[in-house]
Amino acid sequence: CWYKSLVKNTIQRRNKMENLSNNIVRTADVIGKKIIGINQDALGKVEELVLDKQNGMVRYAVLARGGFMGIGSEFYAIPWAALEYCTDSNGFKVNISKDDIEKAPGFNKESWPDFADESWDKSNSNFYNHLIVPKSPMPKEQKDFISEVGNSQPLNRDIQS
Repeated sequence: CWYKSLVKNTIQRRNKMENLSNNIVRTADVIGKKIIGINQDALGKVEELVLDKQNGMVRYAVLARGGFMGIGSEFYAIPWAALEYCTDSNGFKVNISKDDIEKAPGFNKESWPDFADESWDKSNSNFYNHLIVPKSPMPKEQKDFISEVGNSQPLNRDIQS
């Protein structure tokens, strides 16, 4: 029966994600996961991941909220460092509420921001920096990266191959 097969595959994929290292995950296992705010508020789901092509780090998880089957959804770029995977809910937690996300800078499917634009990045980061308190200590490399991104100076990194 197709339904039993679908349920079996879904369970197998969930188990695979939970068995992966906390530091490594496939994008296919992140996109579509729910994002839950404080008080267990369902905020939406991960629509897309935005990567920094200079260092390969994920900069943002794009939250899709509202709409029907992707039509009319609002999108929000939540800093990746603000998300924490929660095995209990098989999704991500973030320390913001429904009210907070409704005040966040958003965009629609037809007009995504230029994520490389420093003024957009600073405005978006400033919004979330005031609302998000990391739940667990961040590795030094991640703290250094976040402080560089928050700096108005362009990043000056040499890529070594």
